[in-house]
Amino acid sequence: MKKIIPSFLLLTACTNEVCEIPEDTGIQIGTINEACFCQEPSIAIGTGREAFEPLSDGDSIEMTYGPQGGWHIWGSIQATNTRNVIRVRFEAIDIESNETIVDVTHQVALAMENDCSGSYTGMYGFLKLDNLVSGELDTPPELICGHLLEIRMTVSDSGGRLITKTVETITTPDPVDVENCIQ
Repeated sequence: MKKIIPSFLLLTACTNEVCEIPEDTGIQIGTINEACFCQEPSIAIGTGREAFEPLSDGDSIEMTYGPQGGWHIWGSIQATNTRNVIRVRFEAIDIESNETIVDVTHQVALAMENDCSGSYTGMYGFLKLDNLVSGELDTPPELICGHLLEIRMTVSDSGGRLITKTVETITTPDPVDVENCIQ
């Protein structure tokens, strides 16, 4: 009796460009799946402390008063076709005053959702409003409530990928601070 052995045909997309995966030199941080290496990297900007919540232009972003007395916004990132360890520069610019009110850098390990895509949530974006304080008005709900805020995230990895993306959001107060919101 003859045994039938199935054969599998692997189809790949052909391009004019040759994508060579460089040898690991030992100085790269994190790993990347070979299937993802030659693909275009991309990112999505989000918010969320425990889960990625994508942000689009016009969405609101909540200003939170933290337990240690500081104000922050939550940032989250979703990255595709990057190493699983990335550096994220998280910036927020108040459009009305053109002041950068968040500028922090985090090196993070992505929670991989599949071979090529992962996310990281709960990045603190501490609000620095010293240049906007005016007399008695000194809290984010008093100073930037309802303002357009440009959120900019720049992602880099040790493999040389660099991606920047922005989204314009609208600041909203923490529910306990609604009465302090001055627009």
